[in-house]
Amino acid sequence: MIDTVHLVFTGPSGSGKSTIIGHVLSRFPFEFSVSHTTRAPREGEVNGKDYYFVTVREFEEMVRGQELLEYVRYNGNYYGTSASQLKNTRKTVLLDLEYDGVLYCKKNCPNFVIIYIHCDKDVARERLEKRMGSGLKREIEARMDLYEAFNSIRGKCDYEVDNTHSLEKSKKEVEKIISKVFML
Repeated sequence: MIDTVHLVFTGPSGSGKSTIIGHVLSRFPFEFSVSHTTRAPREGEVNGKDYYFVTVREFEEMVRGQELLEYVRYNGNYYGTSASQLKNTRKTVLLDLEYDGVLYCKKNCPNFVIIYIHCDKDVARERLEKRMGSGLKREIEARMDLYEAFNSIRGKCDYEVDNTHSLEKSKKEVEKIISKVFML
C-alpha cells in the first residue's frame, strides 16, 4: 500500500509537462520517478537519471514479479514505474505518465493527484517540430496520433492546466495546485 501523496503529470507530447515538472522539482522538496524502459538511450541520457535502461527480458521479469506499479508498451518499447520507489520513500514523488498509466492510477491509487497539462494540438505539433527537428517527422506524427487519446482522459484528472499560451502562468497555476493539495 502506498500511503504518501504523489503527483502525476500527464498530457500530450509538446504540452510542456517536462518543463513544468522541472520547475516543480526546483521549487519543492519532491523527487522524480525514474521509469524503466527497454528502449535504447538517446544521446545525453544517463542510466538511473533519465531512465533505467533494461532489456526486454529484465522488464518482463519485473512484470512477472509484480515489481511495477504500472507499465505500457509504446512504439515497440516498454515503459514502467517501479512500485518499490514509491513504497520506500516518505517524499512526494512526481510521475510523468502516459494515458494508460493515468487510468490505472486513477482506479488503483487513491493517494495520487493527477494534473493534466493541456496544449492546443497545433501548438503541441509546433513545439515538437522545434524540439525534434524536421528529420523525425514519423516520430512527431506518432506522438501527434496519441493527442486524442490523451485528450480523452482530461476529465478523469484531478486538475487541468492549459499551457497553450503562457508557461509562466502555467507554472504559477501548478504551484497553486500543489499549495492546495499539500496545504502549504
